[in-house]
Amino acid sequence: MDPSQIQIGIRVPAFKARGIFGKEVDFEALVHSGRPVILAFWSKYCKACVEKFSALVALQTKYEPQGLQVISVNTDGEYREGEATIRDFLGAIEAQRKITINFPVIYDDKNWIPHALGINFLPTIIAVDAQGRVLDFYQKFDEAGEAEILAGIEALVKKVVATSPRGAPAPGPAKP
Repeated sequence: MDPSQIQIGIRVPAFKARGIFGKEVDFEALVHSGRPVILAFWSKYCKACVEKFSALVALQTKYEPQGLQVISVNTDGEYREGEATIRDFLGAIEAQRKITINFPVIYDDKNWIPHALGINFLPTIIAVDAQGRVLDFYQKFDEAGEAEILAGIEALVKKVVATSPRGAPAPGPAKP
């Protein structure tokens, strides 16, 4: 496998950032808290990326009780779009689809996070294990519709929730 390509098991670099809607994100603290984490990398110029937003919102809502935290990372920094442009773009998506983005969106103006992970393809959605490593990833752009998008990403979410100390179901009562 090409070492410049994303690989399962590599460590996700620690980062702290303020999301474009004002929410602070401390990735390392999230991982250490035992919360299952999904990182979604996207560009507004990537139609397949934008198509994933409704599914990500639905999955954040569905799996929030298990501690899921989706973190969206916008990679349009190379185009010098700026946070305000991306915020306006997402506002239009919310209005058009009648959704509310319920997770932090980070504008990575230097694209250092995707570069550090070897992400050369968008969209890329990563499940992060409890040690802060890539557990698995999803890179698909040809799904037939919303149901297929949801199913593909949900398989990744279920995997990370099942392996997370906080996301795993509590053990049943001890048997005598």
